Amino acid sequence: MGISLRKSLPFFMTLLVGITSFLSVLWFNYFDTGIEHQALPMAYVASPRVIALQLEPHTVNYAQQHAYNPSWLDGQQAMGQDTWVVRGWQKLGTLVSPAQSLLYRFDRYTNPPAHIASLDRSSNYRIQSDHDLNYHHPQHPKAVHRKSQPVDTAEVRPGKRLWPLQHTLYLELPEPLISGQTYQIQVLGLAKRSIAPISFEYQPDSHTSEAIHVSHIGFRPDDPIKVGFLSTWMGTGGKLDYPEGLPFRVVHEASNQTIFRGKTTLRKHSDEIEDPRGRTYTLTNVYQLDFSPLKQPGQYHLCVEGIGCSMPFPIADTAWQDAFYIAARGFYHQRSGIALGPPYTEVKRPRPFHPDDGMKVYQSTTPLMDTGNGLNAQGSDSGNFVNLVKGKTDEIVPNAWGGYFDAGDWDRRIQHLKVAGSLLELLELFPSQFEALSLNLPESDNNLPDILDEALWGIDFFKRLQTPDGGIRGGIESAAHPKRGEASWQESLPVMAYAPGPWSSYIYAGVAARVARILERYDAAKAIAYRQSALAAMAFAERAHQTGIQAQASALAVIEADRALAALELYQLTTDSPWHQLFLKAKAAAASGSPVVFI
Repeated sequence: MGISLRKSLPFFMTLLVGITSFLSVLWFNYFDTGIEHQALPMAYVASPRVIALQLEPHTVNYAQQHAYNPSWLDGQQAMGQDTWVVRGWQKLGTLVSPAQSLLYRFDRYTNPPAHIASLDRSSNYRIQSDHDLNYHHPQHPKAVHRKSQPVDTAEVRPGKRLWPLQHTLYLELPEPLISGQTYQIQVLGLAKRSIAPISFEYQPDSHTSEAIHVSHIGFRPDDPIKVGFLSTWMGTGGKLDYPEGLPFRVVHEASNQTIFRGKTTLRKHSDEIEDPRGRTYTLTNVYQLDFSPLKQPGQYHLCVEGIGCSMPFPIADTAWQDAFYIAARGFYHQRSGIALGPPYTEVKRPRPFHPDDGMKVYQSTTPLMDTGNGLNAQGSDSGNFVNLVKGKTDEIVPNAWGGYFDAGDWDRRIQHLKVAGSLLELLELFPSQFEALSLNLPESDNNLPDILDEALWGIDFFKRLQTPDGGIRGGIESAAHPKRGEASWQESLPVMAYAPGPWSSYIYAGVAARVARILERYDAAKAIAYRQSALAAMAFAERAHQTGIQAQASALAVIEADRALAALELYQLTTDSPWHQLFLKAKAAAASGSPVVFI
């Protein structure tokens, strides 16, 4: 019986496309045999007898979203929450966005792993110098030690990740280097890697060495302790010992003048236990370089005789303030419900999770404390999202926007109020300093300190989630972790608000009471609204105190502790003695493991 070519043509075309796609992926990931030119390694001196070469991995080209142009060959495969596009037996990527109109592909990382045996072979390295007679003829190192660490990750196909490694090679030399002399290092036999000869002049008075560590944040002039450290762990070579009492100096960067001199002292021995679990973290001797008496502002390097210098660091009145500014700006960049962009940041991001953009948040009948994301991690319904999704209703929660994203997903839970509490505490402890601090926020032109505005961004989210009877919803949560490759403003999973509960209401009542008390200093009218909100939340929590709590027994003390803190904050706000009595009662219950019977 003959076979019709016309009828079989689609099959052969499909087969051809599939084979071509498969071979291209296979070639791309496995059989590309061209020589890969490695970027010139960073060379530095770890000691006069040890040269360190740092081989950088090639860059990962991260996956991008692209408009999805479907082919008649395409199929779709659901795996968990993700929808994969399959073409010619190959998964192209996942569909993202509510319209499923974008395709998120894979990362690209073409550099194959270095041949470890080649890296570790001393005969693959030659050191030569035209003027150092010890190296007039090329010499091999006595030994090569290696420290390898992953510095990135690349998902190159489903279930397949590559981990780009940074290798630092320590060449133990037969003779010490001579200051002022130039040396060439040849690296041979590294399979597909081609490394040009490395030339460097040994200048320990000025060259940077990673063996010398100092805080990049720097120090204030009046900081009582200013120290750096000297240490090297060579991976397969173990610790590198240095003589104690090596001279060091602090060099002013602009003038190149030595401002301070001292000698190294042993701070920690290589086998010294550093924590209650019997661990040591450095695995090598650590030497301290103490320059605490130096108070002159400026930009400096810390240099150790015969080895090299640290990266630059400042001594400045604003050293810690600058570090705080960078950290605090992280909160603004994690805000939900607001677009990011100039003049407040160069980062541009669309507004995510806002009702005006079509985001719908559905009410769940499950309080946060009854889920794995709250206090019921070992409940009968395993998983962080199961109980929340089971309680989903069709009721829309209006105005459920704001707060902060965290950990690469889009939840905002009551635990985030710890951030607001910490910011408020800083303002209470150091009012004049933080009143003067500008964080370049959209609210910076109002009459409140910026740190208070930032705290209110988190508090106001939960204030908007307060129910008419005073209860505080525990936050909002998607039905699962984000889909692969989907951004916050593209969320396509169902989103729910936790039901009000006593635990979330206690936490909110405490923070709202504190902010009401602080606001009295800046905006008395605004303080009244938070005072009323805090009292309503506490009243709801007390009414629900012995009913509806399904948390595990181990979590009851947690609830009582948050109850005690809320009562204490309300006592400070109102000076009403019943709140003090409730604080003492809840504190005792929390300390004893909470003998109260909850149902």
